[in-house]
Amino acid sequence: MKIVAIRVFLVGTCLLSSSLFAQTYELEEIVITAGNSPIARSHSATPHSIINRAAIDASGDISIRKLLGQVPGLTVSSSGNSTTQIRMRGGEANHTLVMINGISAAAGDGEYNFSGISAQDVERIEIFRGPQTVFFGPSASSGVINIITRSRLEDRLETSAQLGQSNRLYAAKSLQLGQMTGVASLLSEQDRGYDYSFANGEKDGIKRQTVEIRSNLVTDNGIETALSFRRSDESYDIDDVNYGAASYRTYLTDSASSGDKDETLAAFQLAINADDQKTRHEIKFQQTKFVDISDRRSKSDKSVLGYQLQRSFTAQPISESTFTGALILEKNADRNRRS
Repeated sequence: MKIVAIRVFLVGTCLLSSSLFAQTYELEEIVITAGNSPIARSHSATPHSIINRAAIDASGDISIRKLLGQVPGLTVSSSGNSTTQIRMRGGEANHTLVMINGISAAAGDGEYNFSGISAQDVERIEIFRGPQTVFFGPSASSGVINIITRSRLEDRLETSAQLGQSNRLYAAKSLQLGQMTGVASLLSEQDRGYDYSFANGEKDGIKRQTVEIRSNLVTDNGIETALSFRRSDESYDIDDVNYGAASYRTYLTDSASSGDKDETLAAFQLAINADDQKTRHEIKFQQTKFVDISDRRSKSDKSVLGYQLQRSFTAQPISESTFTGALILEKNADRNRRS
């Protein structure tokens, strides 16, 4: 099934806003997800929670699902290590839009299962509870979760390793070429798993490799570009289901079956600022692809092509203006295929 949607927005705001690209200002904490442009956290009228890097490090747990399970208004349910569903305010899992760096993490009409991302590489998580359909479409009828990965490092090279029931190897390197900066990271994970069939069978484990590259370029003549690419390949063991079982202990039967999940997210953004910084033109392209192969093969992909014009209606530039407007043109295409 293919769905194509074209959306047009005319948005005005009287809030303090800043550009979508990384700039340095001595302001309060910025919320990236709260509309067509970032705004100061105190100006967001939507109930929200933010998990920053300090909170992730303090938790000592690099599981996204466990971090989100501590957030009020979220219900987390998991089926082993390969599938996690997040429900917000009583809605279904596909009523909550999950984004990674502002890119839809799920394609088609399904929900994101959170198995393809670890908090190891996450800078912050922003959770907005309540309908966000004005800016993000019908997939955000319960709320929005935006997972933001790290775009810069304190050190030029970071590595870590963990051995045990779960093995994890992580490496990230900062990138710089002229005015271009960015981060490239590689994460390899393996969990030996457990025998979920209660039949003294084989352990159902999971293996996952993730590579990510993010870069930003800001020129002196007001041109900004941002590039993001993320790929996660996962293989996992699964048991068969006995639908006639009279007890939970016989519901799963031991099996040597396995499945694969592949996620690909890519985005490119180009922005041109006027000399007075009061007008900004922005073009973006985003692509999300998801393939799940178990007993059946499902494939879904989503593409977004958008244009945004921002204008400050005061003497201040957009990043400092208290009264701005935006024209947003966006074309979305969703495809679902199952065989």
